[in-house]
Amino acid sequence: MKLNNHLKLWMLVVASAVLACGNSSAVIDQEDNSIISPSSTVSPGNNFTQPEPEEVRFEYTAGERRQIFYELVQAEDQAQEKVDLLFPTPDPLSDNYSSEQMSSAITGNVNYFKEIVESFQQEVAERYGLTLEELNEIGNEGLMYDWPMPSLE
Repeated sequence: MKLNNHLKLWMLVVASAVLACGNSSAVIDQEDNSIISPSSTVSPGNNFTQPEPEEVRFEYTAGERRQIFYELVQAEDQAQEKVDLLFPTPDPLSDNYSSEQMSSAITGNVNYFKEIVESFQQEVAERYGLTLEELNEIGNEGLMYDWPMPSLE
């Protein structure tokens, strides 16, 4: 069944929303105009499932890479905690709040976070004998396969 132009436009909008939410592989099937994800497969009952990651990459099994991913996210969280202590966000409801304070906190947070997170990432990479590029690929793999992350407590 062919769809009218309005419905096709709506499906493009939905596909764009899917892409914006992080599923960069979502596309529209040209035959039936449905939204599909080439990196996913359809199982009985129309449930989408992710394919399994490569078993060995960078000399680490998928299970070992899950652990590396977990430690990477943990290191990034620790970097953010450290930066938040150094550049706390001012309370906009306090009597002495100013937009200059907020601007200064945000600028300091952003600038220092980049520096500190790189050092934390380097520690994880060195611990596993990886380059930062390889560590980044494991980070992307962990996001793609929705691997467990540390809780934000």
